[in-house]
Amino acid sequence: MKPDGSLSDGRLAGLLFLGAFLVRVVTYLGTAIFGTDSGQFLFMVDRMSEGRFHEALSVTYHPLFPLLTAIGTPLLGNAERAGFWISMVLGSAAAIPLFLTVRTIFGQPAGFITVLIYAFLPYSVEGHADVMSEGTFVFFFFSTAWLVWRVMEEPGLDRAALAGMAAVAAYLTRPEGILAMVLAVGWPLLETLRRRERLALRLGGVAVTLLVMLIVAMPFLLWVKSFKGHWAISGKWSVEQAGRAFEVAGATGAGSPGGLNRYVDFARSMLRLQYFVGVPLYFVGLLGLRGLRWRGGLYYFSFPCGYLAGLLWGLKTHPWMSHRYLLPAMQMLAVLAALGLILVIRLMARRWPGRRWQYAAVGLMALVSVGASTRVYGTHRTDAVALREAAEWIRRQDSSVGPVATTQDQVAYLSGGTTLWFPPTWEDFLSLLGNRPPEYVVYTSKDLGRKPPYVDRLKECDRLEPAVTFPNPSRKGVWTVYVHRVR
Repeated sequence: MKPDGSLSDGRLAGLLFLGAFLVRVVTYLGTAIFGTDSGQFLFMVDRMSEGRFHEALSVTYHPLFPLLTAIGTPLLGNAERAGFWISMVLGSAAAIPLFLTVRTIFGQPAGFITVLIYAFLPYSVEGHADVMSEGTFVFFFFSTAWLVWRVMEEPGLDRAALAGMAAVAAYLTRPEGILAMVLAVGWPLLETLRRRERLALRLGGVAVTLLVMLIVAMPFLLWVKSFKGHWAISGKWSVEQAGRAFEVAGATGAGSPGGLNRYVDFARSMLRLQYFVGVPLYFVGLLGLRGLRWRGGLYYFSFPCGYLAGLLWGLKTHPWMSHRYLLPAMQMLAVLAALGLILVIRLMARRWPGRRWQYAAVGLMALVSVGASTRVYGTHRTDAVALREAAEWIRRQDSSVGPVATTQDQVAYLSGGTTLWFPPTWEDFLSLLGNRPPEYVVYTSKDLGRKPPYVDRLKECDRLEPAVTFPNPSRKGVWTVYVHRVR
């Protein structure tokens, strides 16, 4: 604690971590089942635990999150529990480098409010209280931002090595982490050209960062080369498509109806992550950038803006848009809402001095940073609880389950099978039944009338036995799960 009675930066960061961790644990304790795509990660975890790394990596998600989960599985009892805890701990710990970076560049009040928004934003909490890579990714992404800044301010080979480790860890968690690797080298190089002091140490730091990233990333890059037949940064199809954006920009750019819709979804997702209440504060926060040293602001915003630019570029060839893709950038851009809130509070204090307006200011801060979190965290995803019952029924039918065609990979994983995603058309589905038939077909009432468009016709298919139905016992969301055995 400081002499004036205020908390030191270290203690404040620790309290922010504990607050973020607590709300994520509460959410986890009330979560009925892990989310979509988590089954793919858990499949990778199981294969890694068995030493079958090629089979695990063939899922094409990046390996670090499932690898950390596989390491934690013996300690935590099973892969599912380990995945939740790895995600929660690292997602909560990401509050620390985020606070340190914002505090250094924008000041302690902005750092405190920014991390409050990060800690309690429901979309952040839900993503981290799940078997997903979001929490792991932002921990290493935010850590890169903090460590690279430290390298620029106080160059050292040890700091450069740590920055390289954080950047390559972000990349090994998700392909978007390639941005962290580029910035971990690019910014120290620019700083070397700008300052031209301690030149040997700064250039040596860049070399160390590059060497560390190359050594750590090379095993995965070699596997990608063997898997795809050529050098690439990821085995994921969507990443390869994004790399072809120059070739197809004319055919699928924003001028086409499909292209326009995906950019509309992008903008809608940005607004959704702010719960609309934060939008005015973002604009007010731009005024708070006046007087900020251009170097710090340019450095900080290069991370979220570079991230968003990469997503926008990828949308040329990858039409699917989810709000989850935007979370890391919007979590960093929350500093604008923090700066806007600080300006509003200062204006109120000058206009209406007195203790009662101090209370009003605290209430306003709570509204923006925590108010959106008023949903009950302890009852998360109970509308999908019937998925566990469906998976258990499948396990009782067969001791060894093969492919499961499904819109919900939770059922495939929990039943012991492998996931086959539904093909896009009815003809493709019939071809699938003829060439490489799944053993079970599973979908939910939520899928009826939606995607894939032929789900309503599955009950008419003579290759499928009549559906076994599993209603949702909680009645929340009223999901019903349908399971067909393939004849």
